[in-house]
Amino acid sequence: MLPASHRLALRASALSLLALGTGVGVHAARAAAAGPSQGDDTWSHPGHPLIVTGTVEGRTTPGTPSTVTITIRNPNNQAVVVEKVTASVEAVTSRDTSGPACRTDWFDVGRFDGSLLVDRRQSGQVQLALTLRDEPAVNQDRCQGSTVSLAFTARARRA
Repeated sequence: MLPASHRLALRASALSLLALGTGVGVHAARAAAAGPSQGDDTWSHPGHPLIVTGTVEGRTTPGTPSTVTITIRNPNNQAVVVEKVTASVEAVTSRDTSGPACRTDWFDVGRFDGSLLVDRRQSGQVQLALTLRDEPAVNQDRCQGSTVSLAFTARARRA
């Protein structure tokens, strides 16, 4: 592991639209990457932001997770190691406005903790599970056809 002065931190936060029941969703965000202000001159400037996008595969139904494939593109001249990727449900917008709303706290999103090398000018992928918890005592019909907004956070360091 590199000293703290050589670690790269990035945060991507944007809205991802996922239509529940259709299995189609897209996320696009630019992640700001900041390098240290000392040491290797090629690393002393922030460089280009990493580009984080996501695609939802499969249908999200109560108790049946879908997969969110997150692609991290590195446009820089140096490799990075992605160590953590998390996501949270920021909002749920239902098409049906009658009855109780589909709630954000009914959803669980997995996380990635590991080591993903993304070489210079290349891309890497991680997968997270998106689950709509089955709440038997509650009518969750309003979640059908809803749009779920996701925010992603990723952490990386210079390879």
